Amino acid sequence: MTQDDTSKDLIIIALKQRIGEMSSAYEYQIATIRAEYTKLEVVYRQLLSTTPQPQPPTEEKIFPSVDDLLGDA
Repeated sequence: MTQDDTSKDLIIIALKQRIGEMSSAYEYQIATIRAEYTKLEVVYRQLLSTTPQPQPPTEEKIFPSVDDLLGDA
């Protein structure tokens, strides 16, 4: 092996190691984000189950409906 081949091999090994480190860091960050999301989802579901939900507003009839008018006739 020549000096040039040895240098190339060392560079390839260093790049492979760096790619592995970056991949590991990425996977760790994704796992952390998923865990945080799961915790937030659990808390959100608990809040939904314990908090009374607002009721939609009821329609107030200002004018009688056609059925009401025909029923009176």
